[in-house]
Amino acid sequence: SIFQSGREAIDRYGERTFFGFGPLQRVTLPDEHAGELMIFKTEAELSFALVMNAISEIQVGDSVRNPI
Repeated sequence: SIFQSGREAIDRYGERTFFGFGPLQRVTLPDEHAGELMIFKTEAELSFALVMNAISEIQVGDSVRNPI
């Protein structure tokens, strides 16, 4: 499975100090599933894969994990 890194967002409803006033907190959202690929050849410093399904654009820096 291919995953894109979770973006950073402002938590507007999180806990704040002094009757709802105070600094807003930044949170990192969970990684988002972007598709599936199949690795079909591996070498020492290079691997080949075929993207089987993509829900969104695949970009440099996306991570690859075991299928879900």
